[in-house]
Amino acid sequence: MIERFLELQPAVYAALTSKEIRSVNKDVSTLSETDISNAEEVLACLKPLRTVTTVLCTEETHTISIIPPLQNQLSTLKTPSDHDST
Repeated sequence: MIERFLELQPAVYAALTSKEIRSVNKDVSTLSETDISNAEEVLACLKPLRTVTTVLCTEETHTISIIPPLQNQLSTLKTPSDHDST
């Protein structure tokens, strides 16, 4: 859902800030740049989990050869990097 929202965020923002919406409801609030940035970071964090889940759910029979690549993808979540936010 976060990925889809980030794809549609410019359109959502444009709709919420349009004159038609503002004239009906004065208290329309939108996400700040910090909120958008945080959503992008969460999405980047969850992407390996989505990949692993998709692979495991689509396979009818799992072989042992699939485990090391998936485990390698998940190991990136354990190691913090310099560009990670607090």
